[in-house]
Amino acid sequence: MSRSRATPSPGEYLLAYFASIGCFAICFAIVVTATTHPFDPVIAAAAVVVATTYTAMCSIPFAIVGIPLVHLLGRRVESQGAQVVITGGVTVAVVGAGVAFLTDSSDLGFSIGAATALATMAGRAAVIPLVRRPVNHHPWEVPHR
Repeated sequence: MSRSRATPSPGEYLLAYFASIGCFAICFAIVVTATTHPFDPVIAAAAVVVATTYTAMCSIPFAIVGIPLVHLLGRRVESQGAQVVITGGVTVAVVGAGVAFLTDSSDLGFSIGAATALATMAGRAAVIPLVRRPVNHHPWEVPHR
């Protein structure tokens, strides 16, 4: 992948990917523990472990398609916020279409795609401080190297 001034490096994309898996797992654990009464920390920990493992394994094919696509679509976009939104849109399209195709359910595909998009956007936003800033950065931003 060629790197523009405003896109993450391959290592930063990998870090964003792991951050999105963690975000999705924590959200899943919150939903699971919110439905169990009384609160059980063992169930919460198990939910995080299961969600992390399952999400990491199942997301690899989508990440192989999505990460290069996000990079290609965001290469010329200087705004980090716009790149986060592009990441969410690509995620909804790739994951939603993939899940809908695999399950014959467009509603399930959209729901999983939307939930995954929020986690992926959070992961992409997490690496914003690591991305090189354009030459004409804002005065309140510290240029990165």
